[in-house]
Amino acid sequence: LGSPKQERLMVELAPRIGDFGVMLGIGVTFSFVAGTVKRAPRLVQRMSCEWLWRLACEPRRLWRRYADNLISFPALVLRARLRRRR
Repeated sequence: LGSPKQERLMVELAPRIGDFGVMLGIGVTFSFVAGTVKRAPRLVQRMSCEWLWRLACEPRRLWRRYADNLISFPALVLRARLRRRR
């Protein structure tokens, strides 16, 4: 399904699975294993920048997802930290 569809599906299915269920969003893993999408060079992987490599390889498909994450993730972290202070 890919992101964000797989995450939305997991949220929808979570109540049905209950406390003992496990869901994993594997994203592009099958494509890597099948060899249909090439992984970043080892140096880029070691730098934890494979997401940047993928963005450079598929900018039209991935730019909006990464732009949304660059805004929403820091906002979520800030909100969580502010809640802890209360």
